[in-house]
Amino acid sequence: MSEAFLRAEMLLGPEAMSVLSGAHVAVLGLGGVGSWCAEALARTGVGALTLADHDTVGLSNLNRQQYKASQIGREKPLALAENLREINPYLGLECHTLRLTPENIPAVLQGADVICEAFDKAEEKAMLVNTVLERLPQATVVAASGMAG
Repeated sequence: MSEAFLRAEMLLGPEAMSVLSGAHVAVLGLGGVGSWCAEALARTGVGALTLADHDTVGLSNLNRQQYKASQIGREKPLALAENLREINPYLGLECHTLRLTPENIPAVLQGADVICEAFDKAEEKAMLVNTVLERLPQATVVAASGMAG
């Protein structure tokens, strides 16, 4: 276990830390819920993250999302990955700047053990859950209820 995660291991225990460090989590929607979720997972010692969002960093994102002023205009997945690499250099990262659809979800989420849904729109949430249930039944979906837009 890396010294970087000794405190997490003290809290969670060695067995749980082993599971966490071997886990691949997809975070979909990298705004006010998803960017914080991804950071918490990176700080805790998750093994790999897939980050997906179709948006770019805007000025109105800075007060509530995990981005910096120097990242305005950049694609959210790439900007967040840059920040997460500074926090956890051991983290495996895969980035996708796209709008998820039933057609591309299986390829984007291939290998993910857990899928964290952090979309703004109810229709997108439903589409994701339905697609995962039909095409990726082995994955676990964790959904957020906030729809702030």
